[in-house]
Amino acid sequence: MTLPELLAAYPAVGVFYTAFVRFLLPVLAGAILWRAVRSLLRAPHTPETWGQLSLPGGGSVPLTHWENILGRGKSADVRLNYPSVSRQHAALCRGEDGLCRCNGVLCFSCGQCAAICPVGAASLPGLEAPVEYAPERFDLDPEVLLNAMRFRRSIRRFNGEKLTRSELEILLDAGRCAPTASNSQSVAFTVVDGEFEELRVKIWESLARAARESGRKLMLRRYEQYLEAPEAPDTLFYGGRQMIVVTSLGRVDGGLALANMELMAHAMGLGALYCGFAAHAIESDEELRALFGLTEKRKIDSCLVVGRTDLKFRRTAPRNPARAQWR
Repeated sequence: MTLPELLAAYPAVGVFYTAFVRFLLPVLAGAILWRAVRSLLRAPHTPETWGQLSLPGGGSVPLTHWENILGRGKSADVRLNYPSVSRQHAALCRGEDGLCRCNGVLCFSCGQCAAICPVGAASLPGLEAPVEYAPERFDLDPEVLLNAMRFRRSIRRFNGEKLTRSELEILLDAGRCAPTASNSQSVAFTVVDGEFEELRVKIWESLARAARESGRKLMLRRYEQYLEAPEAPDTLFYGGRQMIVVTSLGRVDGGLALANMELMAHAMGLGALYCGFAAHAIESDEELRALFGLTEKRKIDSCLVVGRTDLKFRRTAPRNPARAQWR
């Protein structure tokens, strides 16, 4: 008797057979899966170390994955319990060339990994190559640096000679190296050079309108003096013919960049002047706001008038003591 005939003659056998098969097959599949998993769990696993991550206080931790999540969180592959490190700070990925690079999904490109790595294995694609530390090129005597800060002066007598393109680029490089909140690097620079005279007129006109509205007679008097001799050095730019306008998403960021550029100008033997009146004029005029890209979020920090000066200072200028509290 064939199986179909048997099932037709005895229906109960068919029901029993079907139930048995439905129960047996999952059990067999589970048993096979368990044996496979057990063999994997019993096999010895020795993590392969692809590199070492040096720690600030000395020592190192091994990197055992092609992609390593760095952070303070428990789920991180490499836990770094430092206040400046977030729970998932960055993803350090090993490339085919053997170098470890930060994945842009978590990393905000602070560059600390590339700066601190003792063998230069870390890199940030798309950014400039790091400059290797050398004491003779990087170390500054604290007293010399402090004296340079004391000796810098706001220049109000330029000789009208312009800076070269390379000198302006050095100032911009100093500005971009200033720290920014969360490494946003949102500071923007506009070098006013070829259009300086045209913008000089518009800035004076904007200041005059604001002075009339607020009744500032002194500013109106300065504007009238400018109109009497527009080719002569005025009391706003003082003979300077170039200016760097700094804008940012956070005024502290832009202020730090301005301080860097002003100190660099002093180190280069150049003159520099913070021109808050020019910044106020730009902020008050819709045409000038659009020209320099100001928005509700992007604000102007200040304007730095730069140029050459024949002034020679002999000593530092006296200043008030620091207003400091000790707690």
